[in-house]
Amino acid sequence: MAAKNATSSIPIVFTSAGEPAGAGLVASLARPGSNVTGLSLMSQGTDAKRLSLLRELLPSAQRIGELFDPANPFVRATRDEYEQVYQSLAMRPIFIEVTAAGELENAVAEVARRGGQALVVRSGLLFYPNRVTIMSAALRHALPTFVGGRPYLDAGALLSYSPDPTDQTRRFVAIIDKILRGSKPADLPVEQPTKFLLEINLKTAKALGLTIPQSVLLRADDVIQ
Repeated sequence: MAAKNATSSIPIVFTSAGEPAGAGLVASLARPGSNVTGLSLMSQGTDAKRLSLLRELLPSAQRIGELFDPANPFVRATRDEYEQVYQSLAMRPIFIEVTAAGELENAVAEVARRGGQALVVRSGLLFYPNRVTIMSAALRHALPTFVGGRPYLDAGALLSYSPDPTDQTRRFVAIIDKILRGSKPADLPVEQPTKFLLEINLKTAKALGLTIPQSVLLRADDVIQ
């Protein structure tokens, strides 16, 4: 957003925006309408798919904690939609607002105190660099954690469902190439991910005393043993 505010003429291509239209980066996904375009991390149904995987692994779970950074414009733009996904799966979200790294451990503890049966963490500038702190706290409180990115999984999350980073990089380079060949960002639709990776951390599953259904393991693109 800072780059967009700094110039209206130099082409800007973003690589990992959550909901760029809702956050004000572009006028719409189909027609960005300015000097900004790029790749969104979200596609229709991504959140529903991640939560449906949670339901598959934890069929009795009803109260799901989610850490919420109010400073993240992409999360703010999609919160209502995300809440509807929870409701469609008969889940009740427990949104815990976090504004600083020092609040993270208490935030995870609050999810457990309120009866949360799992934790959802969406990526962001506050959560990503503190992912080890979050995952360690979740394990201490026996909260299976569902995320969108391999680094969170390596830090101890149970399951990640996220866009394939190799495919995203290829498409990012293709957008840059189009601009260098004369295309205007305003005319290049924001691209949504089409390839996703399902990754599971069996070490975390064992620590939590969970058995991952074979039907899920067979669909996984990668498994941490």
